[in-house]
Amino acid sequence: MQQREALLGRRVVAVAGPIEAAGPVPVGASPHARRLAMLATGSGPASAPSGSRETVLEPSRAQSGSREPALRPSAKEKESPDSSSGWSGKEKESPDSSSGWSGRQNLSPDSSSGWSGRQDLSPDSSSGWSGRQDLSPDSSLGWSGREGESPDSTLGWSGRVSSEPSAADRLDTLLRTLGADTPPPPPATRIALPLPGHTHHTPYGPCFVLRTVFEPEQRHGDRPLGALATRSGADAALLAVDAGLAGFDPRTAIFLDLETTSLGHGLGNLPFLLGIAWFQGPRLVLEQWLLRDPDEEAAALYELAQRLADAEWLVTYNGRTFDAPLLASRYALHHLPDVIPAGHLDLLPISRRQLKHGLPNCRLGTVEAHHLGLRRVGDVTGSQVPAAWIEHQHGGAPHALVGVVRHNRDDILSLVTLLDLLLARAEDAESLVLRDPPAALALAAAALKLGHWARAEDLYAQAVAFPGTAEVGRKGLLKVARGQKKASRI
Repeated sequence: MQQREALLGRRVVAVAGPIEAAGPVPVGASPHARRLAMLATGSGPASAPSGSRETVLEPSRAQSGSREPALRPSAKEKESPDSSSGWSGKEKESPDSSSGWSGRQNLSPDSSSGWSGRQDLSPDSSSGWSGRQDLSPDSSLGWSGREGESPDSTLGWSGRVSSEPSAADRLDTLLRTLGADTPPPPPATRIALPLPGHTHHTPYGPCFVLRTVFEPEQRHGDRPLGALATRSGADAALLAVDAGLAGFDPRTAIFLDLETTSLGHGLGNLPFLLGIAWFQGPRLVLEQWLLRDPDEEAAALYELAQRLADAEWLVTYNGRTFDAPLLASRYALHHLPDVIPAGHLDLLPISRRQLKHGLPNCRLGTVEAHHLGLRRVGDVTGSQVPAAWIEHQHGGAPHALVGVVRHNRDDILSLVTLLDLLLARAEDAESLVLRDPPAALALAAAALKLGHWARAEDLYAQAVAFPGTAEVGRKGLLKVARGQKKASRI
């Protein structure tokens, strides 16, 4: 047993077995044999072999010719000897003039380079490396890095390079393949439709138009279509509670309804069927533009704009929320002028105030069945409309769109007869109080809000005469008196 005293009077490290001077250690020698040879020749730091108690050495400068190792750690080190570099294990270092390395290193010995494992590095003037590296030994450079890296002739590293082709390379290869194997698409063909329409040519291309003229005595439900042309529209502002509709005239209005590929407001929602109606004398004219393919949209919008430019008013059902904003976005998309009339009479909110009592909902079909005497049989529902268009575009039978065209026609005709019904109810206020007191009170509240004092007073006075509405009528008359007094002071 030999004993070696530690430097600076530290504890003695007991090293089992004799230490003899030896020549160069064979390449295939075990790490334990390498460490013993280092201790014998003084070529590396002292450390206890596996299973012995370890001594922590203080830094010191070795004298010339001394067999003791000269250590220059700059921070706390936990070390074990290695044959080539002499260092392995976990190190926390600061920059050193000899190595130039800093950062945290988790290392293990390697026969060629003596370094492997994970390193968190900072820039160094000699190596040029910074950042975090996961490395493994390499026979030529001493470093191979994480799988996916390749060496560089100047620095020895080119960074992390995936062995697989990049997304841009894969896309370029795919496009070249498609361009080589896919023939050019055939020219678009117009699908013949079993409808009594014709192709009309515009500066924006062709479009398919259907035109129908209805005589005044023709009925939709239980009301004649020509009755609205003989009625005054003075009560339209009262029905809509909108002073901007004063002077409304149904004879200068356009009734509009759209059929679309979805119920959203985005640019992906295509209005593939645009239908309008207007009075030409006592007759009602209906025009519908049906897109045989999406390329005809600009032409159809152009034709619609020609009609809207001559109209003073627009009548829709939920058009303020859906139809008008959608049309505005489509006109902007095709760089066409937006000529939607400013005067917009939306019949949905009016129906909710005047016709909703006793109804499960205010959908147009529900209102038709309860107030217009119309029950559609075999009709395409609104939820089925997008599916019919998609089927047509994928080569389905063109007959699927016939039901959509009929559905759009009935919606527009219902706008005409529904407005006629609402105006007739507003004109006959006395019977309205008897037949539908909530609707009469809603009309009185609208007159009060718009400052139509005489009309509001008349409606509230009639409501007082009936027990069910007497209290509301009296309160309404007091509001009318206060409103008149306040208006007289202004």
